[in-house]
Amino acid sequence: PVPVEPQRIAGIAEVLDQVDIVVLDAYGVLNLGSSVIPQGLAAVKAIRAAGKHLCVITNDGSQGTAAIAAKHRGRGYDFRDDEVIAGRRGRGFLPRGPELGDHRTGSASGDRDYRGHGDAGPRPGSL
Repeated sequence: PVPVEPQRIAGIAEVLDQVDIVVLDAYGVLNLGSSVIPQGLAAVKAIRAAGKHLCVITNDGSQGTAAIAAKHRGRGYDFRDDEVIAGRRGRGFLPRGPELGDHRTGSASGDRDYRGHGDAGPRPGSL
């Protein structure tokens, strides 16, 4: 794969012109427990304003996607039911292949673990 130089950004709006879809993890990015992360609300507004597709993934398999979307709407997010992928359903969503990384680790180098434990990606409020 082509080497990629990491880029530190202040917010998602800085890179929206480079993507077609934004995939957000729910816990620690959009909310912490029942508390909403304010930067998440602003990020979702920016994503919508840019006309980008949006998907929320969560490893919460205890409820259906409609209930999870409704919970987020109660927090101020405007997610449609079909924009949420929950529990084991998300396993087939992420791409596989050496050029895209292994969907079990989330990166080509395999340095992160997105299976619901270990390093969960962006830190709370880092959108």
